[in-house]
Amino acid sequence: MENASRALIIAGGILIAMIVISVFYLMFNNLGSAVGTMEHDTYEKEVEDFNKRV
Repeated sequence: MENASRALIIAGGILIAMIVISVFYLMFNNLGSAVGTMEHDTYEKEVEDFNKRV
């Protein structure tokens, strides 16, 4: 019985670790998308400014 409870504790720890890793991955992925969007917007603004000057 002791081994079964120990196995459940280990399995729970692994599941919690997987959830935490998944949350960090999603946050990092969303942050990368936001930075990419900001860079794209900046590029479009620079092109627009250049075209106004020409």
